[in-house]
Amino acid sequence: MEAGAQEAAFVEHARAITTQRYSNLDSKDYTSIIDAVAYTRLVAALDEARERGAEIINLLPDPAIDPANRRIAPHLVLGAPADCALMQREIFRPDPARDLL
Repeated sequence: MEAGAQEAAFVEHARAITTQRYSNLDSKDYTSIIDAVAYTRLVAALDEARERGAEIINLLPDPAIDPANRRIAPHLVLGAPADCALMQREIFRPDPARDLL
């Protein structure tokens, strides 16, 4: 399977698992971001990545964000620039693709 097909299969698998666990942002099993400052920082980081060319994929049915309850749906972020805030401050695992460069 080529890389593009693998990526598409991963996106669909991630979406299927996420919707099984959390049907939407109103799920009682889904938590809110701790405070307005953290929520604003996360939304801004997603927006910056999008503006700089990343593909942002919401894994739940819309809406992707709920400002009133400070909730953000799980997302996949593909192709984010390495120096954007999302990649510098919000990723909590090694990036194997970056290690190959």
